[in-house]
Amino acid sequence: MVASSLTLDDMARSSGVNTNGLFLFQKLNLLSRAQVAMTGKDKYVFSSREINLGPGSQISACQLSMEADKITVAEGATVDLSAACNMASGKGYSGGNAGGSHAGEGGVTTEASKAGETYGDFRRPTTAGSGGRLTQPGGALNIKGITVTIAGTLRANGEDASYHKDITTGGASGGSIAVTADVLEMSGSVHATGGSGSSYGGGGGGGLVMFKYKTGGVYGQAIAEGGSATDPTKTGAAGLVYQEVGQGYQAYRKLMVSQSLTTPQVTRLVVPNDEVLTDVDQVHLSGAPILAFIPRQDPAPSLTVRFGMVTGDTQSTVQVDSGVRLSVLTQSSIRSDTAVFNSTFFVATGGVIDLPEMVIVKKDTALELCGGLSSRTRDMDIQEGDL
Repeated sequence: MVASSLTLDDMARSSGVNTNGLFLFQKLNLLSRAQVAMTGKDKYVFSSREINLGPGSQISACQLSMEADKITVAEGATVDLSAACNMASGKGYSGGNAGGSHAGEGGVTTEASKAGETYGDFRRPTTAGSGGRLTQPGGALNIKGITVTIAGTLRANGEDASYHKDITTGGASGGSIAVTADVLEMSGSVHATGGSGSSYGGGGGGGLVMFKYKTGGVYGQAIAEGGSATDPTKTGAAGLVYQEVGQGYQAYRKLMVSQSLTTPQVTRLVVPNDEVLTDVDQVHLSGAPILAFIPRQDPAPSLTVRFGMVTGDTQSTVQVDSGVRLSVLTQSSIRSDTAVFNSTFFVATGGVIDLPEMVIVKKDTALELCGGLSSRTRDMDIQEGDL
């Protein structure tokens, strides 16, 4: 296709295929200014040996999977799932003028004092975001190939409340974008951000971004910030950007959370209730996020989380909730006899933290214990921090 447009509804499919939304190609080329718009909330699947999105081309949908041996999104090309789904597509809306939640909690207000539920497995994101009272969430994009090159733009942003000119609605949450490849070259931009709230509404929570590849690299932007609000305390919490490089036990897992605006809302690592263990080799917290886990309650089994290196700004916080045991530098592939805190760690009642023999709490950070600390730690150096 060149300089033309195509609209597909949720009953469309390839000839001879029984599944709505499934399109099979030998090769799919969208060249300059070609546009494909997929309406409806059903999932669309493009399956081909090769998919090429040229400069100026654009694809839009609510839920889209692109599967091919070779996938190229050229500079100037866009796959846009922003504000693409209906408000019922996610479960993170708590009512009133709150922002929608996804990986990050949506901003809350006096009308809606509790944030919506956070959801979506950060290691395998497949979920669309959640809307505010009037706003539409970001969708769910899955790209899977042997060789994937992304020089263009992938978006699954939640809608801003300002679009509706309504002062009482919250922003929608960002969706999810998952890219899986043997060889990945990502020099473009990937966004799954929450939408901004209205004058009296909360910002939407950030979504989920995942890159899983064996070789190559991510050199461009990957952003999952929460949406802003007129009242900064109603800002949505950031989402999560996760990278897994390599395969099997040799894989290196890195998690990044970036929260430029201070907010009491929480970014949560969601792990299915039937899983009892998860590993992340490196965690980087930029700005002022609060990173936590879903508390485990009976009859769900407790969750063990094994972090390696944790780096971050002094405004950032890691929160260990009830039913969660967090080890830092003691059981992961990256281990050390000393942990240096550049972030605050808060252990709630019923939570446990396992730290190395030596712990250094740096200036402007703290270790706050309402829960348990393993007996492994023998020395603690408080360098103008708090305990």
